[in-house]
Amino acid sequence: MEYSGVVPTDAPDPSIESDARLQSLPFPVFELKPQRALTRLPVAGFMEISGAAGRDEVSASFSYTLWRHPDDHADPRNEIELDEPTRRSLTEEPPWGRPAWLIAQVQAFRYPMLWEAVRTTWHASPGREGASLAEQLAAHTDHILRNRFRGELGLSTDPVPTPTGPGSPPPPRHRTPRSRSTARSVPRCASTPTRSSTASASGSTSTSCAPR
Repeated sequence: MEYSGVVPTDAPDPSIESDARLQSLPFPVFELKPQRALTRLPVAGFMEISGAAGRDEVSASFSYTLWRHPDDHADPRNEIELDEPTRRSLTEEPPWGRPAWLIAQVQAFRYPMLWEAVRTTWHASPGREGASLAEQLAAHTDHILRNRFRGELGLSTDPVPTPTGPGSPPPPRHRTPRSRSTARSVPRCASTPTRSSTASASGSTSTSCAPR
């Protein structure tokens, strides 16, 4: 669900559609273990790659708000440093109003975010290149760096969008050695799925946590 321009005050909460899509996935989706310093954002991220035979790869990811002082979310020390125009845009209510869910989403930008911290990916062909946990962790880390740390990497701040719709080519893969130590380094991933569909699916599923 996407909106452009003025969002009407009665616009439906996108987290409802997000939850419904999670429930429809034919594989379990994992999240971080509950932690006082983290709050999962209500809308999940999705990516799907399809080919002539149908879906080749499906991913679902979760982002989190990070609380530096979790005992009191209202503590100003939890907030990130913002310039005055940005802070004003978060606090000023437009004359046409906004739905409650959008107000809550906007306020989340005051705090540090672990963007797409956990990603679960299903592959139709378990043996395909890039389907192992080690390769998925490398691809996930590359995705985070290229989208959230472009300045630090000396990359352009206007990346060319990667097509993700049906028929789109898969994103570039970076091959890494298949190492058990890579899998063990993933911090505090959940050992049980947050949502599990009743449907069954062939293929393989892997979950990666981007290192922070």
